[in-house]
Amino acid sequence: MEFTFKSHYGINGTQFFSPDRSGAVQVAVTNGTGMSFENMSMYFSHHPIGGGRLLEFDSNNYFLSGHPAFRSIELRAIVPHNVKTMTFATALGGKMYFVIYIVLQERFADYLQTAQTMIDSFQIINKQ
Repeated sequence: MEFTFKSHYGINGTQFFSPDRSGAVQVAVTNGTGMSFENMSMYFSHHPIGGGRLLEFDSNNYFLSGHPAFRSIELRAIVPHNVKTMTFATALGGKMYFVIYIVLQERFADYLQTAQTMIDSFQIINKQ
């Protein structure tokens, strides 16, 4: 199932929900105001995207659509639940691209393989 959202960060995107709606993969693109990948990584390593507790952050070993990306994993509370997120993000051509797997904390492993397949299939298409 697909659902369009606007986050509290002002980022527009699309969500794809798991059949039981306990998890989703969110895809979002926002204006990066010319931010480089290095600056983006530095910023988000100190300011987690969901505002939660950062468990892991790596900007050296991951790619999104063939471009260097960071991967972060964090825990956060979305009342009344605790959720775990895994974010892949990159900066390219003045835009920031995010693909986020978000799921109830205790269900993280249940849809991880499907979410990773979706993240791996994400393509940035240059429309210039």
